[in-house]
Amino acid sequence: MWQLAGDFLINILNLVEYVALLLIVFYILFQLKFFYKFDIQQDSSDKKVKPTKILLLIVLFGLLSVYSTVSGIKIGGAIANTRDLSVITAGMLGGPLAGIGAGLIGGIHRYFYGGFTALPCAIATVMAGMAGGIFYFINKGKFISPLYAALFAVVMEVFHMLLVLLLSKPTQEAVSVVQIIALPMILANAIGLTLFSFMIKNFSKQQELAATEEKIKAELDMINSLQTNVLPQITQEMEGNQESTPSIEMLIPYMTKEHFTEGELLFQKDDQADKLFYILHGLLELIEINKIVGEGCIIGEIGIFSPFHKRTVSARCHTELEVYSIDQDKMMQLLYKIPHVFIDLIRLTIRRFTVNLKDSISEKEKIESELKIAHSIQSSMLPREFPPFPERTDIEIFATMKPAKEVGGDFYDFALINQRRLYFAIGDVAGKGIPAALFMAISKTLLKNEVLRGISPGEILINVNNILYPDNEECMFVTVFCGILDTETGELGYANAGHNPPLICKKNGTVQFMDVKSGFVLAGMGDIHYETYKIKLEPGDVIFLYTDGVTEAVDEQEEQFSSKRLKKTIEEIAVNSGIALIENIEKTVNEFSGGVSQSDDITMLALQYFGKDTIKR
Repeated sequence: MWQLAGDFLINILNLVEYVALLLIVFYILFQLKFFYKFDIQQDSSDKKVKPTKILLLIVLFGLLSVYSTVSGIKIGGAIANTRDLSVITAGMLGGPLAGIGAGLIGGIHRYFYGGFTALPCAIATVMAGMAGGIFYFINKGKFISPLYAALFAVVMEVFHMLLVLLLSKPTQEAVSVVQIIALPMILANAIGLTLFSFMIKNFSKQQELAATEEKIKAELDMINSLQTNVLPQITQEMEGNQESTPSIEMLIPYMTKEHFTEGELLFQKDDQADKLFYILHGLLELIEINKIVGEGCIIGEIGIFSPFHKRTVSARCHTELEVYSIDQDKMMQLLYKIPHVFIDLIRLTIRRFTVNLKDSISEKEKIESELKIAHSIQSSMLPREFPPFPERTDIEIFATMKPAKEVGGDFYDFALINQRRLYFAIGDVAGKGIPAALFMAISKTLLKNEVLRGISPGEILINVNNILYPDNEECMFVTVFCGILDTETGELGYANAGHNPPLICKKNGTVQFMDVKSGFVLAGMGDIHYETYKIKLEPGDVIFLYTDGVTEAVDEQEEQFSSKRLKKTIEEIAVNSGIALIENIEKTVNEFSGGVSQSDDITMLALQYFGKDTIKR
């Protein structure tokens, strides 16, 4: 029994190492520009995956599955590994072809790798890739959620073990092998697919943001390219209350007549804009802007001339509708035959776009006003009066938070639990903007509530994690370092949830990183244990806390400021106070960045301990 338990622990630790390596490889791949161009999340209305993407997924994840086999743990005639994780991921990213292709590479290699379990393991690999691809369609191209990822991996590995029992001979030896490798393989693959799901959701949000920024840039480029020739004429028309009517009649001989019934959707917002419509009879409702248009109106020209060719509103037949339509390809063929028609259509597009832009600017100003209010509210949640305890001579504390946007996900906090014990904390929510700010507010409040219960830092993190995790549908998480200082003895108890290790500046001038175990982030997984560790501060010592916005600030060459440079900066500063320390670091980081826009929140907290009955200089 003890031997089996020992084997299990060794096997699961080894497999988790391979999982970690695979996740690092996945992360690097998604950071590369040639891979990042492939959409991680397919649009639910478009299930076609580009052949180049399928081929890339087959080759990369097939080779990763081969690596998992050769680096696996050999037990008798079987190999414990995380091969299925690679092929399942290929299927869930690219569909059945990608999953089966990667599965065939991994499966064929496994078969010829040998062993009495070669055949069932090879079959299980191909089936895992196929199952991942099938789930791609079931989930409409979106990657599986973390919870379902864990369940999916468990089911596939149980299926894998059943195949080994059914197809491997001798049976008794198969049973013996399964007893040893089943649970480690199930747990390792489940952990791997769950963490990969977290990673994919994060990259998906990054791509959505990049696509939005690219769309706005393209629209602005289009306006700049047309405004010189066309906009002055439109301005004159608008000032004179004139509106030129596009000579659509010239296009009618090339258009197709179509009929639609009342209530029928002509197109939906964000659909591919492949047609322009001219209304002959009937009324059409533009749903998002609550507008009715009728006979003689042209619809769909903005989507046609937009670089992204997407519908900007949904159109539903208010009555029976009779229209002429022409697709984009045919319009482009006619461009040189009747160019003045296209100039008229472009004028109409810009006129409507101008109106929409004015509405958008108004909405943008409203949002900016709301963000300023949100920034004010967020700032008011953080301690802002320094020194916070002017009557105290035994401690001095100072902190700053500079968000990358109007609102951010970083926070700091401190409070006297009683006259002897001081609580302080720093945190960093994954992400930026309003969602991160809300999650930050919740996390900070929960931490403060637990502090007031008089429990240890480790218990504080355990309780907050168990509150945040169950309802965390958006898969957000936060890193936190918190401590409680006994101001009479200098004893500091602290716990860490995945945050950067603080630095201690000793009175004699030495600077060193605290020996802090990383710990798991808050809200990422339930029932995580956080340990409380203790050190003793000497009078004059300063403990410096920061978020990764400091160490990951970049210069024009995209080189990071780094932890090493941070430590060197502090060593070159005569640390007389926490205020001077933070101001010097902030100045150094700004000089290093050289005008490069801040990409992450920058938060710092410095606590100086003077000791009981010590007079501050």
